Amino acid sequence: MNTTCCPATETSQATSTVMPPTDIYTNDEDTLLKLDMVGVSPEDIRITFHQGVLEIEGVGKTSGRETTYRRSFTLGETHDEDAITAAAADGVLTVRVGRAARAKPIVIPVQGQAIPAG
Repeated sequence: MNTTCCPATETSQATSTVMPPTDIYTNDEDTLLKLDMVGVSPEDIRITFHQGVLEIEGVGKTSGRETTYRRSFTLGETHDEDAITAAAADGVLTVRVGRAARAKPIVIPVQGQAIPAG
């Protein structure tokens, strides 16, 4: 699944709060999020994951104005909090959240012989 979300902005004189545009990609192994966060350095980004909710916040400067980026995603318990990685480069934050082992589909092999009873 590939989804693109649009920004929402609240502004004041010196700062603005933005819900960054996000591309979301999912497959059986993980969920990948790409957020546009122009002017934010990696050390100014905070990411938390609690009870299936991924929260992202970052503060940066563009055109002399401070911008706060804030977004949260409900991923559910199907994702593994120990399998989250993030990187920021060229104004894009990329977050990969691995699926929990119990949430991944498994393949059950079918034998060509009858299974003995009891």
